[in-house]
Parts: sequence; C-alpha cells; structure tokens
Amino acid sequence: MKNILFSTVTLALVAFPFFCNAQEIKQDTLDEVQITDSIPSDLYFEDETQNYLMHEANRMMAAQNYKAAIAKTSEVLSKEPGSTSALVLRARAKAAMADTAGAFHDLRQAIKYNPESPDGYVYLSIAYYKVKAYREAYKWVNQGLEKDPQDAAVYAQRGEIRYAMGDKHGACMDWSRAGDLGLLSAYDTIFEKCTEVSMTEGAE
Repeated sequence: MKNILFSTVTLALVAFPFFCNAQEIKQDTLDEVQITDSIPSDLYFEDETQNYLMHEANRMMAAQNYKAAIAKTSEVLSKEPGSTSALVLRARAKAAMADTAGAFHDLRQAIKYNPESPDGYVYLSIAYYKVKAYREAYKWVNQGLEKDPQDAAVYAQRGEIRYAMGDKHGACMDWSRAGDLGLLSAYDTIFEKCTEVSMTEGAE
C-alpha cells in the first residue's frame, strides 16, 4: 500500500503541516485539522551547536530553502540520530521537494527511535490523512493517543479523520472530547459539522 501512495500522491505531501511554536494549541492549516502546535521536547539539545543547526534548519524551511534545511537537519541527525524534531523537520523538507518516500521514511524513523513518544505517530497520521489514506491515518492517530490520551488537539485530528471516513457520530464525539480537554475551537467544528448529525439522528 505504501508504494502505491508513493507513486500516486507525491505532490499531496508538499503541504502537510508541522509545528513551530512550543506550548501552544491553535488551528492547523491542514483541512481544518486541529493539532498541538508544539516542537517535540528534544528540540533543545545540551550541545549548543545542535541548537544552532536546528534554528538554522527552521529558518531555511521558512525561506523555502529545502535543500539547506535537509542539510542542517542531517547534520543534527549525524550526532543525534533519534531526534524527533530533526526527523520531523527533515520529513517536511523532503515532502516539499516531492520526496514522499523519504518523508515517510523519516517519520517512521521517529517512531523507531522514540516508540513511547506520541509525536512520530501523530505526524505520520497527518501525512496519511493528507494523501486520503484514512484507515492508515486512523491507525496511527490511535497509537498516538495511546501514548498521550489527554491531548485535546489529537482528539480533534482524529475527529477529522473519522469524519472523512463517514463516521460522523464518532467524529463529533472526538471533537466534544477535544473541547472538554480545553481546545475551545473544537466547539466551532461541532457547531459547523455536528448540528446536521444531531438533526438526522433525531429524525430517525
């Protein structure tokens, strides 16, 4: 299945989002998906050179200099091969250069090196969602929630996936859970997409 995705939807990954500001939750740009807008906790290394390289990699991404971003993150990974931050950022740069296979590889490496962290699972779910591989996206987001069942934004993301799969009731339940956990924008999604579901159920 993965090989089929690589050959048919390469350009779809160019726009899949990643997160830039620590300790914030806000609306993401990926088809109204709400996701935790945070850098994985390993961004700040003890080695200041590594911190500088990550800063430069982020700056290169913002300037759309993807080759330079890949080079900088690769330098980080040469010393810290399990850095989720560097792997995710490099995956973003590879996707922007239409290297879909490379992007998926880096995201899977993030999971391999950090199996107890939810970040790799969630980012891989986003990638699959973007290419409309909803069952794969659903599988990976569930694994992310197993690692952190209190992440409001990931519940909201799963709501989007379930909605795309036709499970509107399940989607509304996830958005409600996201709202209960503090993601207030989830209530806007409920108002927009769940009123019709409630009316339909009432008519039945």
